[in-house]
Amino acid sequence: MDILGLLELQGRLFLLMGVGMFLRRRLLSEAFQKGLTDLIVDLILPCSILTAFGTEPREDLLRSVLFTLVLSTIIQIGCALIAAALFRRSPANRRPVLSYGTICSNAGFLGTPVAESVFGPEGVLLASVFLIPQRAFMWTLGVSYFTKGGGHGDYRMIVLAPASVQEMASLTIKGFNLADKYLMTAMILADGTIGQMMEPITFEDAEVEVYDKPWALTGTKMQRKHNIVNSLYLKSDELERKNFERYERYKAVEENEAMYESYMMEDAEICVTAFGIASRVAKNAVVQARSEGIKAGLIRPITLWPFPSKVLRQAAEQVKRFVCVELNMGQMIEDVRLAIECARPVSLCNRTGGMIPSPDQVLASIREARKGVN
Repeated sequence: MDILGLLELQGRLFLLMGVGMFLRRRLLSEAFQKGLTDLIVDLILPCSILTAFGTEPREDLLRSVLFTLVLSTIIQIGCALIAAALFRRSPANRRPVLSYGTICSNAGFLGTPVAESVFGPEGVLLASVFLIPQRAFMWTLGVSYFTKGGGHGDYRMIVLAPASVQEMASLTIKGFNLADKYLMTAMILADGTIGQMMEPITFEDAEVEVYDKPWALTGTKMQRKHNIVNSLYLKSDELERKNFERYERYKAVEENEAMYESYMMEDAEICVTAFGIASRVAKNAVVQARSEGIKAGLIRPITLWPFPSKVLRQAAEQVKRFVCVELNMGQMIEDVRLAIECARPVSLCNRTGGMIPSPDQVLASIREARKGVN
């Protein structure tokens, strides 16, 4: 394409944009705009893409498709590297947004009909191919900017962290009960050490709660309406309503289901937080610290979500420092800092790779924290 052709193309694009802005501001109501958007996304766009992929294959077109795919992949890799270089020192609350905005443009969807109007069906084909690497990066690397695990955020999962073989059994039953009660996923987050331990257990207090499940797919037997279990909502207003409904349920979980163990916290000046097998080590270290005259105590979250934030905030009014004991590079420490709103210093005592902190290592961290108290 020569310079004049390129300028003509740019002019046509700006003309289309200008007409659209004029119509949006002067003539088209919000309801009409929404209906037009739904029409384009739900009908015109899929038909355009299907039609474009029905284009008769030619050698030059296949070369263009391959070139577009390779070029788009290179651009996405370059954007990811640029984001990593530019924003690695940015504040933690801004880094994900800045990085995501660098690797993911707003291209696609409504831009595809514009490409068709300018280039025809082949333009739609090449635009669709160009978006493949971008969508792949968006739902993999892009999602990872905002989450520690799977998903794209805005969802919760009940997480139970047993610290004994008995709790492995009782919390598993508890997890199923909570999942049924609140219609959400529950996870038993146990470490490998507890999974290989042998301890006596009892099922005397085990009780499986039964809840009605009118939503279940049990077969209608021609006696009720069909149940549809769906997690895909293409209408933005419907998806927003579902998110708000879900968060009302999350609020009830946070208010009613947070579980924790408090140990020697009555007069503690140093609060140790730990879960799983690390909490048993930490408890021994707290006992040793007490024998040395160090007023240490332990708060063990049994539910990692809902996190026992309220009891930690109350502890922050009493203690001077927190020590977080973990079997990783520091994950719960972020929850502790958020819970206490950074009112007190929080230090990390950790081992990784399957290693477990010893009571002496935890005690050393408590002693170090005591220096800050004094």
